[in-house]
Amino acid sequence: MKNFFMEHIDKIFEYCNHNGLSIEKIRKSPKCYSHDTMYIQYVDDSKMGEVLRDNKPAKVLLIIRKTNEGIMFEPSEDIREYLS
Repeated sequence: MKNFFMEHIDKIFEYCNHNGLSIEKIRKSPKCYSHDTMYIQYVDDSKMGEVLRDNKPAKVLLIIRKTNEGIMFEPSEDIREYLS
């Protein structure tokens, strides 16, 4: 069974190309997902071991949802800072 990311890789790649985002950065970013939603997150690599200890959740950069109308993308305000 494919995970959410691989199931929708073509649409994600298209979105990245259209919006000047790096598909490679998205591939390497931490993700949380269920059957209909995926969160692309940012974690500072230099603090990777401290992330869970400081009680701060990872920053969500992009939410991708599967809806009846298709795949919907909800970018955060600072998406370009981390994924361009």
